[in-house]
Amino acid sequence: MNLYEGTRYFGGKSQRQQAGYCRVYDKRKEQEERKGKKTVGELTRVEIVYRPAEKIPMESLIQHPPQFNNLYFCQVLNDLTSLKPEKRAIVLAVQNGLMTMDEFTSHHKRTIAELLKSQENVDFDKIAIEQWEETVLLPCALVCGRVNKTAKDEAC
Repeated sequence: MNLYEGTRYFGGKSQRQQAGYCRVYDKRKEQEERKGKKTVGELTRVEIVYRPAEKIPMESLIQHPPQFNNLYFCQVLNDLTSLKPEKRAIVLAVQNGLMTMDEFTSHHKRTIAELLKSQENVDFDKIAIEQWEETVLLPCALVCGRVNKTAKDEAC
């Protein structure tokens, strides 16, 4: 993970050229700074940039939802109360973008990794498939001149 101006980038530069990358940022902060909008509560945006190994023709694009679980893993850590103060401070520093895991010792990294194993996993592949129709299938159908819902069963 790299941290740049409050945005977390996952995936090294070489990985970005091969498969894509993931970025996570505070959407509320962005809206307040750029648009002057006030938002109540947290608003985090996760963007996954998909870069397949080979070009996919538009005719077959709808048949290839991306797969990210083999590239990234994410666990949701909701309750920090069971952590010792030192570990809680580490997690909070990473969560708030003050530090990255690279700044901690391998002992601390292993301890946090063990804690995360018991947490809820985020299934990126499932999320991508759920979003595929709206973000890829329908625009593909519009570009190909097919606006009906049956386009997902046919090639564009």
